[in-house]
Amino acid sequence: MNKSDKLRLNLFFNKVQNEDEHWYYEDVYFFGNTQSVLNARKIYELAYSLNYYAKGHSTSNKEWTTAVLNTLINALFVLVKKDIDLARRLDLILSENLNLTSDIYSFEKIRFNFMHNLIEYIFTQNNAKILRQFEFLQFENLIDLESGFRTAYDQVNEIYFHKD
Repeated sequence: MNKSDKLRLNLFFNKVQNEDEHWYYEDVYFFGNTQSVLNARKIYELAYSLNYYAKGHSTSNKEWTTAVLNTLINALFVLVKKDIDLARRLDLILSENLNLTSDIYSFEKIRFNFMHNLIEYIFTQNNAKILRQFEFLQFENLIDLESGFRTAYDQVNEIYFHKD
């Protein structure tokens, strides 16, 4: 992205954050698809905003809730790669605010748990919980999910520990 595109992107999200606009489906998906080109501070601010908007505008619409959850979990992972301190702060906020008590959102629960354990691993260098999750995913024959998690784990090792 060139500077002009990044500026327009930031202006768009500033409108959403300043409540000149509300978080609509399109905004959630747009945020989800542009996270990698945003800086870490902006990702954190937008995820924070989206989390509290969704909390204050709870709905029984599964599609909306799934979109929000996946966008927030993806933001968490992008922050893990860009700024671990902001990732840790967002993880704490999401841990307190995400309502993942229903099994309707099992996939999101598994993904969020993995991100939480990944952050913990970065600070403790103890990968036992992550390895248990890999075993669980293998046992449940969730091979694609396991593969994605292993890729994330490898990326974290490369970024923080320079391991393959």
